[in-house]
Amino acid sequence: MKKFLTLGLLSATLVGCGGTTDLSSSSSNSSGIKSSSSIAKSSSSATLSSSSVKSSSSAVISSSSKAASSSSVPVSTFDGNPANGKVLIENTSGNCFVCHEDGNHDGFFEAKANSNGIDVNNFEYPSNPTFSSGNYTGTSVEDLARFIDERMPNAGTCNGQCAEDIAAYLWSLRGKEVVVGPTSCVSPDPVNYGRRSLKFLTSYEYQNSLQALFNKPLPADYSSNSKIASDVTVAGLPNHTYAKINEGRLNSYDSNATDISRWATKTAGALSFSWSETTKAATAASFLSEFAYPAFRRPLTAEEKNEYTAIITGANSVEAGLQWAIRSALMSPQFLYRSELGLTKTQMLTALNAAPERVVYEPAATPISLGGSGTNIKSPADAGYTFTGNDLIVVKLSATPVANTTNVYPGLKLNLAGTQPLPVNRAGPVTLTFHVKGTTGPVYYIAYDKVYNTGQYGGDHTIIDVSVAPAKIKDAPNAFKAQVTAADADAYVLDDFEYASALAFALTGSAPDTELLEATYNGDLSTPETLEYQVDRLINSAKGKEQVGRFAGLWFATDGVINVNRFGNDKFTNEVKNSMAQEIREMYKHVFYDESQSYKSLFEADYTMLNKTLSDFYGMPGATGDTFVKVSTAGTKRGGLIASGAFMALYAHDDRTSPIRRAVHVRQDMLCQSIPQPGALNDGDARLAAAAVAQARQEAGDLTTTDFYDIQTNVPGTSCSVCHNAVINPLFAMDDFNNVGLPRDIVNGMVVQKGLGANGKTNVPVKMVNDGGFLYSGDIVGGVDTTIADDAKATGNGIPFKGAKQLSKALVANDLPGVDACLVQKTYRFALGSPIRPSDVDARYEPSLSTKEKGQMLCVKDNLEKALGANSNPKAMLKKLVLSDVLRFRR
Repeated sequence: MKKFLTLGLLSATLVGCGGTTDLSSSSSNSSGIKSSSSIAKSSSSATLSSSSVKSSSSAVISSSSKAASSSSVPVSTFDGNPANGKVLIENTSGNCFVCHEDGNHDGFFEAKANSNGIDVNNFEYPSNPTFSSGNYTGTSVEDLARFIDERMPNAGTCNGQCAEDIAAYLWSLRGKEVVVGPTSCVSPDPVNYGRRSLKFLTSYEYQNSLQALFNKPLPADYSSNSKIASDVTVAGLPNHTYAKINEGRLNSYDSNATDISRWATKTAGALSFSWSETTKAATAASFLSEFAYPAFRRPLTAEEKNEYTAIITGANSVEAGLQWAIRSALMSPQFLYRSELGLTKTQMLTALNAAPERVVYEPAATPISLGGSGTNIKSPADAGYTFTGNDLIVVKLSATPVANTTNVYPGLKLNLAGTQPLPVNRAGPVTLTFHVKGTTGPVYYIAYDKVYNTGQYGGDHTIIDVSVAPAKIKDAPNAFKAQVTAADADAYVLDDFEYASALAFALTGSAPDTELLEATYNGDLSTPETLEYQVDRLINSAKGKEQVGRFAGLWFATDGVINVNRFGNDKFTNEVKNSMAQEIREMYKHVFYDESQSYKSLFEADYTMLNKTLSDFYGMPGATGDTFVKVSTAGTKRGGLIASGAFMALYAHDDRTSPIRRAVHVRQDMLCQSIPQPGALNDGDARLAAAAVAQARQEAGDLTTTDFYDIQTNVPGTSCSVCHNAVINPLFAMDDFNNVGLPRDIVNGMVVQKGLGANGKTNVPVKMVNDGGFLYSGDIVGGVDTTIADDAKATGNGIPFKGAKQLSKALVANDLPGVDACLVQKTYRFALGSPIRPSDVDARYEPSLSTKEKGQMLCVKDNLEKALGANSNPKAMLKKLVLSDVLRFRR
């Protein structure tokens, strides 16, 4: 037993710009790069510190920086000049140009005969990892400068400032969507491919997959940080494709498995099968079929069956053996990992054309229904059917368990030669298919026993329908064979059980349930009608609905409001924060499942979803209980995603709002835009002067939050203003909600707030809200070109708005392409864990899309947009995605 567990353990391991302070609250954009989305959390008095401004003014902001302490380009002294770097690298007589040339000035340095190209969104680890001053991570401008300084050819010709300037220029291009290769789907391939992956379960998937193995609630929440390490996120969503199981996580798995195995054997009804100290062999058999099979999400091999049987039958007691078996299964890679690797095309074709490993029968002709009266089966002969010696009887029934149990269901045994008894396992309706061999001629009466193997099976049943037909061995559909044949030679195809798991985890965040496993075992997932039925069933299930809401909470990051604190506000309770997070989930579920609703109503809605807790906090009557209901917000400041309590409270500080973070996240999360990383911040004097202006305003008591940030970040000619002039600060007009998500007061028709600092006056008008703001370059998907945004501002070519609600509506009213594009992009990543657009690549982990991938993803994107339709139906689009090639065919 110990040897087996040890093997399981071993196998499991194989596989923005600153004003005064805080730069740590910047958030990841769609390229995986940290954007300068906020000035720091300051003290409650918002006191300005000249020294803190000065110390941060020359550092390039890179929240993912891991520069080695021995770096020849220390973080604190980095002073790269992007403009100089551009001149240096484009100098046709210089050393860089010999190998690296940006011929069309699109930000991509094409490969030349003697060198690889440079993709600025994917600075990979160098092919020669020996690096004299520490590891090169590819995640900071300092690392890049050091690499250029020490490792580029012709070393000694571009050191120090030269290396810093070039690094600063290359880094400034990050976040820009570089278009290389196809720009539209011209001639789609017969098969499109997703990326192969092997990933261990996220905390949510882990908890759900654990719970699915038991009939009673688990003794703890095993998705919590106290039970398992936090998830790794890629492009803002949980994703363990590139993560590794470290020792700490492994120890947590073992501790959890030990606790659960003890609880399961000591809690009556927890397991889905019965066991006793006198039934070792029967217990082992039940464990294999009722626990290990769903845990592994596939049938066990003969070797695995033998090992687990030995664990249980070789133990001193059945309970001890069962505990070891459960613990080993929960620690196994088969449970902890999701395999989406597949078989090679050749292997799959061989399997499809060979004699099936599992012989599954299907009707060879249209079945004849015999009906069902609850306890009797109608005579097949009276219905005109003659048995052929190779027939199928299909029984549809519902069942109830043995009294005072939740897991002991009946089985059904037909009294016909050659048939085997079949277990029911659940309440149903359940469909049982009996293969009748050797019976010929008319049959007038079919007798059956409703209970067999008393103790393990029991309860009662009701027959719903019975049908009979000649039998034939089920073959893979010709359409699927043709699709595999048309696939490229280097393609991989998920086997039936990998495919079922991919569907289940994408649509429910959990392992396949019993019905899906049954369909998979019977080979039904290659049949379009059955596959679509299963997809619809999963989407509309309770777990499916939770997964849909969870997607919205993760996409917009609004689940994070649960963890924020606003000290001094007693009404901003945990119940309120949890309700705010759920409000976003419920709003998205509403537009997803109600086909009369457009996804875009998430932004332009004059309603929201409230429970009593939130109704009371918002002061909006309409909800009276814990259940969320639709409440009109017409005539109020609230309505639409941006004006939600969760969005406004999340992007705020303890003592004031965060208009920069609000602006950045509108662009990132709702339009799928990325804001370029700032270059060298070598404008300390100008920023010090701006800080002094803000300080004077604060002492006068009329400094608003928007003015506090605008004064210090939008100084003409400074590095900060590159992004803040037209991209970020004009969106400050959405700052008409306070830091707990409530609308600011209105006095004399003006939005007002208390001035910042100890001398803050009451009812100070928020000028940037009252005057209105603009969204410039709103029609871009991917990297925002700040020069184009500046030109738009200079010419007045922007979308005007006043307040968060108007901005939210404006995204739809102006038909901005990012609204739908972001839905497509995020849905694809959530379902498959990989990017669909070059701008969605998280350069910290993921390789860039290859030229072939880009072309195929353009075709996938086109198909999803067509499914989304004029009414922006996210449910239709999700169905189209999971039914498409990319889920089953991989490369």
